[in-house]
Amino acid sequence: MTRIGVMSDSHDNVFAIKNAIELFKRENVDYIFHCGDIVAPFALKVLLTADIPLRIVFGNNDGEKNVNRQVMKNFPQHKLTELILIEEIDGKKIAMTHGHVTEVKELLLHSGNNDVVLTGHTHQKLQQTLDNGVLHVNPGETCGWVTEHATVSIIELEPLSVTFKDVAHLPK
Repeated sequence: MTRIGVMSDSHDNVFAIKNAIELFKRENVDYIFHCGDIVAPFALKVLLTADIPLRIVFGNNDGEKNVNRQVMKNFPQHKLTELILIEEIDGKKIAMTHGHVTEVKELLLHSGNNDVVLTGHTHQKLQQTLDNGVLHVNPGETCGWVTEHATVSIIELEPLSVTFKDVAHLPK
């Protein structure tokens, strides 16, 4: 019974990243998928403290990509890709892209090759099952900067289900 924590658009909000990690640990997720826009290396380093296998794609606001790639070289158990990450877990083919390249997102959603497609970019949470059976999930924004509401999602692979969770994004 594999559980995947999904987050996106954390935009250097270290407070929210730490809270998302703690939530994922409490929820016993087996992987964390980040759909892009971590942004700076200092935020990536916080994410790497999770001690849970990470799957990350770059987004349109990720800066210092070369430095982020260098940081990731010290963590071979994690994966970081430029635009698309595809991984099979428990017989489910999971594809992830940030979503800022519309043609790539549409190809992943409609190719018939994926069971789950994860995207970010819009800062709006989304769960939909397409006519071709593909589950499309956008966890919303982890940073809370745009919507003033920080969310992540947890995907249970068997049976396939999605739960959205709120994350504190500002200290009280």
